[in-house]
Amino acid sequence: MFEKLISWGAVRWPDAIAIATPSVSLTYGEFARQIRRCVTMLDDGRFWPRKRVLVNVADPMLHWVFTAALEELGCIAAAVNGPRLGPGGADYLGAEMIIGDAPLDASVGWAPQLVVDQAWLDAMAAAPEAGPTRHVREQADGVRIVATSGTTGTNKKILLTRQIMDLRVMHTVMSQVFLNPRPRLLSIMGPGSIAGYTLGYSVWAGGGTLCFHDPARGIIGNLRRLDADTVALAPFHLQILLSSLPEGFKAKPGFSVFLVGGSLSEVLAEETRRRLTPYVMVLYGSTETGAVTQGHMDMLDGAEDSTGYVRPWAEVQIIGPDGQVLPHGEVGEVRVRSDEMIYGYLDDEMLDESGFRDGWFMPRDLGVLSPGGVLTILGRTDDLMNIGGAKVLPSRGEARALKFPGVID
Repeated sequence: MFEKLISWGAVRWPDAIAIATPSVSLTYGEFARQIRRCVTMLDDGRFWPRKRVLVNVADPMLHWVFTAALEELGCIAAAVNGPRLGPGGADYLGAEMIIGDAPLDASVGWAPQLVVDQAWLDAMAAAPEAGPTRHVREQADGVRIVATSGTTGTNKKILLTRQIMDLRVMHTVMSQVFLNPRPRLLSIMGPGSIAGYTLGYSVWAGGGTLCFHDPARGIIGNLRRLDADTVALAPFHLQILLSSLPEGFKAKPGFSVFLVGGSLSEVLAEETRRRLTPYVMVLYGSTETGAVTQGHMDMLDGAEDSTGYVRPWAEVQIIGPDGQVLPHGEVGEVRVRSDEMIYGYLDDEMLDESGFRDGWFMPRDLGVLSPGGVLTILGRTDDLMNIGGAKVLPSRGEARALKFPGVID
């Protein structure tokens, strides 16, 4: 579906901006044409359905062009969430081909490489646009491999299928998580992360603009340069943003924050409302399950560390040490299942036991569920300390410490 979102947008909004950086932008029409020319260049017999292809291109626009072109060809695209590939990274991901903007040495992996230099890009610019897709699309087809360590420190690979990604994008749009209907979204998460990957297609499904973060400019510099009306970031990056705000900073009217991957503490909520904007959407989930809860900050008043309401296509339970479901209001271990979740890790079934149990995913979070379906995350199961019989969560102490001047994290 994904590359078709771009061609669909090229018909509906051909001159609207689909991608923007501080220096360059692409309309939906230009984006679609680049993807079809890229398909022509890649359709040389080396790329076929279900082949694993690692995209190791630093330029975010080119990264997306290759990602969409590979999806059009039926390949499984892989990427890393970071600036560069580490030793053995290509072999770990099972890459059968590497598309990169520079040659990689053998320490990264032994897969054949396609080096995208200026001559290759010039040839792509002059190439004819590819016609309709020629391979049969199946809902079970893999479309993306994501590497994640979560919070366990153990590397894991996740294969996302067309069906799962269709649901994640569709549910993001249905849930109206963007407070602006056609957002100019500045995403701090790159396309190598699952959040950055899903957000890109979700923005394009509604005709919005995906803006790319330039670290050299800082978050505030990027917001101003790109005239973004929405920023997507994790709680840690929100703290950095708030600490960098100049005195008397005024956000543009309707500016909103899209908080991904964590809960909103009372301290952070108060400072965000006072210094930046009252429009904050909170989402909680994981790479394995997709987004599980969501809630607007104003809906979460009085609920310290609330992550929002459980979404209709997800289920959350709180269980005790014996695995029994606890009543609403009691603290225990969180378990999750949803229409969007995977049921095992790629290439390593031994890892499944650490995260999946009886059809549920165990994110290793401690939480409490209200009778109305609001999930509050209190910390990690590994963090809970037993001091003389008293159960203590370090997150509570950290929340108090954050109230002191000069403490960032």
